[in-house]
Amino acid sequence: MVSGSSTLGVCFDLKDRKPGAALEKLRSRWAHSGLRVYYTAYTHPEIAEKVYGKGGGPFADFEKAYRREAGEPVSALDSGQAMLGHDATLTIGKAARTAVRVYGTRAVTPRMVLAMLEQTNGKLRVRGVSGETAFDPDTGEPVGRPLALVELNRPPEGGGSGGKYRFEAAITP
Repeated sequence: MVSGSSTLGVCFDLKDRKPGAALEKLRSRWAHSGLRVYYTAYTHPEIAEKVYGKGGGPFADFEKAYRREAGEPVSALDSGQAMLGHDATLTIGKAARTAVRVYGTRAVTPRMVLAMLEQTNGKLRVRGVSGETAFDPDTGEPVGRPLALVELNRPPEGGGSGGKYRFEAAITP
């Protein structure tokens, strides 16, 4: 089965709640069905090595900082949310700094930053931990951004978090 990323919430976004009978039934049926669920995650730690080669480019420093600051293992990055949050902040920050330089003012407006974001392409791509960020100059849509194809592991019995994903491949739309 292939699904969207919201599938993850059905099975794992229960944190402090006890799983209900419906979820327990899902777990049991899934365990006996042999069903495999794949979806494209926002990103995944293994994307960095696929994009940048051995060492993963800027991901290595990000991983060290994340483990130091958050005190969590690298598996906590598997959902891709922290990585994309980092890259979004990095991209906006670079656009704002560029606006200061281009417009010659420290009073940067959202419109100025947007103008710089629209120029984030070609040689002005942003090298993030999950790959390069660039936007099509005509449509504003992201371009060349790899997605992580992952397999969603069956939720563990009793509601623990367990290993949620298994990385399959980096795919580029």
